[in-house]
Amino acid sequence: MAYPTLYPPQANSPETTLTAAITATATSIAVQDGAKLPAVPNYLVLGGASEAAETVLMTAKSGNTLTAQRGVQGTAQAWAVGTAVARTFTAADHAALQEWAQALKTDTIPLAQKTAANGVASLDASAKIPVAQLPAGTTSAAGAVQLNSTVTSTSTTQAATASAVKTAYDLASTANAAAAAAQGSASGATTAANVAQAAASAATTTANEALAIASEKDWSKSAQSTLTVAGWNGLGQQALYYDEITGNANGDLYIAQTADAAQYAAFIAAQLQVTGQEAGSILVTARGTIPAIDLPIEMEVRT
Repeated sequence: MAYPTLYPPQANSPETTLTAAITATATSIAVQDGAKLPAVPNYLVLGGASEAAETVLMTAKSGNTLTAQRGVQGTAQAWAVGTAVARTFTAADHAALQEWAQALKTDTIPLAQKTAANGVASLDASAKIPVAQLPAGTTSAAGAVQLNSTVTSTSTTQAATASAVKTAYDLASTANAAAAAAQGSASGATTAANVAQAAASAATTTANEALAIASEKDWSKSAQSTLTVAGWNGLGQQALYYDEITGNANGDLYIAQTADAAQYAAFIAAQLQVTGQEAGSILVTARGTIPAIDLPIEMEVRT
């Protein structure tokens, strides 16, 4: 139930007067001294103690200018300059007090209902309801629960505090970051292993191909030489010299057994091909990356 507003009184009800006439419908009212009137909102009476007085509700005040709801009690009417304006006790105040008194009389809870079944709870010395009078909260029923800041409890009757939730969140975030880092490391290791396996497969294939070629051919002459870094021309070509080479003798080019790992890798990357031949020399072309280190080479010439 909504109860009427009780507007505060003003001691001795000081008066001011209108400085401009108002009509029965005017809501803006000019007075001599707005400071004599109470703060808004509040009741004001126009016309003093006369039977024709009008009670209005002042809703705003700016200096000596008032805004009011007209005809709260009495008839809204025109008022002349000099009409008295004051906060006096009105019939509206009296009616509001009566309504409140009746409500308190009707709505008051009997003392016999204190702590009784279906009654009301008592208060302790701190004006609070004792815990014993509150129902306990469970996973299936609402009620009071004790707070707990630990992150290791398994209780189903206590509630976690914000601190406990934050601690659990931080632990989970740390674990998640560690898991992500571990996964990244594992992925990197897997990639490296795959690359190494691919390289090993390629080397095996190359060796098998070379072995197959070697098994099909008879070689009678061989010589060792060196493809030097300085020997490459602008076209990625370099000549090797061997007296046993004729203009029409076929042969192949291999990395020497004395080559180290870096030289072998440079040999594979260079994709060397014999692209020219004449008596006493062959022309080698790097189809891939021109070697940046000297390469020990073995030449095989079929007789």
